[in-house]
Order: sequence, then C-alpha cells, then structure tokens
Amino acid sequence: MKFTKTQLRQIIKEELETLQEDGHEDVSSAVRKLKTSIEDATEILQGLQAHQGDLPSWWMSKVTLASDYLNKCRDYFLVSGEVMEEEVVDEKIEKADGGYFVTSKSGKRLSKKPHETKKAALAQLGAVEASKARRGK
Repeated sequence: MKFTKTQLRQIIKEELETLQEDGHEDVSSAVRKLKTSIEDATEILQGLQAHQGDLPSWWMSKVTLASDYLNKCRDYFLVSGEVMEEEVVDEKIEKADGGYFVTSKSGKRLSKKPHETKKAALAQLGAVEASKARRGK
C-alpha cells in the first residue's frame, strides 16, 4: 500500500494527537525517576553500612548535589509559587537593582547577593518556610 505525502502527514498528525507520550516533564516520569532514586539510595546506604574507611571527595560531592537537588524539588511542593500567593507568609520577595531579594517581616534581606530570577528567590523562600515548619514556627 502506497501513501502520498499528504496522507502520511495526516496519519502522523492523528497519531501525535492521540499519543500520550511519557515525556520528561510528566508526573509518571517523575514518579518513576524518584522510585529509581529511592532504590539507588537504599543500595548506597547498605553499601555505606558495610564500608570501612574514607570516601573519595568526588563521591561526596555527588551525594551533596543529589541531596541538594532533592531538597529543592521537595521545597517546590512545600511552598510553590501558587501556594505562596494564596498564603500569608512573614517573608516576601523584593525586586531590586540586580535581581530579587527575600526579605523578613522587618524588611531585613535574608541574603547578601540578589537572586537572578524570581524563581530562585521563591526557592529560597520555600527553604525558609520549610525550615520554619520543621522548627514548628
């Protein structure tokens, strides 16, 4: 069976419209990656319990980065941009020359250098709110 270019384009278009691809930005992909991360972390913990001696600095750097990335992902859910706009928080984001600052209720800036993006400032604000929640404030 032969298809014209127009027919082939139409078939591809229809398939793409019905295709629900498991891409890198969907929830199922994130769930799968986090489950894999949990399995990896469990195996790493088991290995550490049996390990004797020091660990290489490059290895510790990887663990530090992984921990930091997971914390930032968690903070997104604890205090996302939409949630922050609905809730009343003591801290706020202030736009200033050079970027964005998170400021306390009293107006004190919580960082010395400005964040380049509002999203980065939101991440800091999320971390502050998460820290307050852990301390029961």
